[in-house]
Amino acid sequence: MGRYDASARSVIAGRRKYVPKERVFLGIDTNERIVSLEECERLLRKIDAFGADLKANSRYALHFYDGSVCEAKDINGVIDLLKRQLGNVQSLDVFYAFASQGRYVVKNTTVAEMSVVVTDDTFRVSIQTEREAMDFSPLLKSLKQSIHHLPKTNDSIIKERKKVVAVMAMGVGLIFALLVSALPMLDARGRDFYRDAVFLYILINLLLGVFIGGGLVAMFIIPMYNAFFIERFVDEDGVVAYRRKTPEQFAESSEVWIGDKKDFGRNRAALKWLYKKSKLLLIVGLIILLLVPIVIIWRF
Repeated sequence: MGRYDASARSVIAGRRKYVPKERVFLGIDTNERIVSLEECERLLRKIDAFGADLKANSRYALHFYDGSVCEAKDINGVIDLLKRQLGNVQSLDVFYAFASQGRYVVKNTTVAEMSVVVTDDTFRVSIQTEREAMDFSPLLKSLKQSIHHLPKTNDSIIKERKKVVAVMAMGVGLIFALLVSALPMLDARGRDFYRDAVFLYILINLLLGVFIGGGLVAMFIIPMYNAFFIERFVDEDGVVAYRRKTPEQFAESSEVWIGDKKDFGRNRAALKWLYKKSKLLLIVGLIILLLVPIVIIWRF
């Protein structure tokens, strides 16, 4: 029969019953916002600096469309891979584990975890921590302020896309129409025809402008707009497929310029530039359209 150890019993009796601490969940994401690659890098570095200051254990993984996964040793490796493989990155996972150390605490006891998930549709930060174990409020406040100042996906180029397309079509189309309709003026019979049918000249240019502009817009502008509303997903059979978002779904999602959205920044800039120039072309085209008949009547 084993010897009774009274000292061991006293130690056990003196222990307090373990009660799991209450866990709190904190999070933030970029709903409805545009996150450029530069802004993505800035947010990631801000988060990583917070983790480094608190000596967190970190893990970085990039997932590619071919199913491969690449681990990076630090945030610099992540940024480098993002820039070199921008169109092939499906998602990015960053994980931080925060440990508490002390005289009465088991070494490396995890008291908080922070994960960052980046896809072409979201930039999300999730934090799980024991209540009052760590203060993440400075980081979350800084991230919220940064994200709040990011442009919205549903900007004027998207919300007013029908107007934008119409102005582009008429602006560019009318200039081409005026150039085409000017060819008959090289001959005296053409000038006589326009002089005797001024309203027909105006009508021909307007119709020709719509036809030419509509064709150019259908070939170059509409595909750029369609790309904004197409999203890639994996179906039940594991096959990559595409589906179209409704304007409401698009307005609610964020836009991170990686993967399928790597060209979105260039496309947005191009559309804004073309819209601005098209408005100018439309004004110039209408002025020419009204002045030419006057010159024809007065000169010929």
